[in-house]
Amino acid sequence: FNFHISRYGSFFWLLLSGFAFGLFTWIVPLFTRKTRTVIDDIIVGILRIPVTIIVFVYGALRVLQSIPQIETWITVANKVYIFIIIWVITWLILRVIMDIVKRYVQEHAEQTESNIDDVVAPLVTSAGPLFLVVIASILTIRVFSPEMLGQLRTVIGALGLLLVFLFQE
Repeated sequence: FNFHISRYGSFFWLLLSGFAFGLFTWIVPLFTRKTRTVIDDIIVGILRIPVTIIVFVYGALRVLQSIPQIETWITVANKVYIFIIIWVITWLILRVIMDIVKRYVQEHAEQTESNIDDVVAPLVTSAGPLFLVVIASILTIRVFSPEMLGQLRTVIGALGLLLVFLFQE
């Protein structure tokens, strides 16, 4: 049996991504529903789509790398792969912040007498997503245009100084 990636690879990776989707849709929830907490069900629901996308896109990249006629497109495919990974992981972290942190940390913050968690919980759920999107945007720019990253850092630094001056009392 000779497994040749260019002939059977796309079918293999499609099956593997379908298996990952099925695993997180039907099999793992059978075990997580038996637990007392809801947090593991939320985590499995969050992981289903990103894991499937990552496996599928990685498989597509591997299949493209095995085709010798399109070697010039491999660098573009690698950049697109990194772009997709950056934004899938960003989406994953955003979902964790919005679904888990917002639900459980804010409930816990309301039950405690400390004022610190009353401030930190809303700050993480409101400023956290913005911070993540900015970081993901910078990483994306770094992948596609590294020379533009220096100019972007200068602009961000100038905006930071402007904000400091604006919010002084």
